[in-house]
Amino acid sequence: MLKDLEQMDYAVEENTLYPLLGRLEKNGWIASQWNASEDRRKKFYVITNEGKTVRGKALEIWRKQTEILGKMEKENQ
Repeated sequence: MLKDLEQMDYAVEENTLYPLLGRLEKNGWIASQWNASEDRRKKFYVITNEGKTVRGKALEIWRKQTEILGKMEKENQ
């Protein structure tokens, strides 16, 4: 997951990412499952229906804030 995020130019440290994933799972917004079929056990995460709802609401807030900041930027030029 860290490598995937880095490829998207979003670097994050393990000690930030994994506690966050734990909190998201505790809230029921994601679910995890261990896959032991490979040489090394890996934990996979999927977003839950509740997580999709929360994500939608957060994206609405993000879009609104981006719109407001854009208006403020135009006013200050």
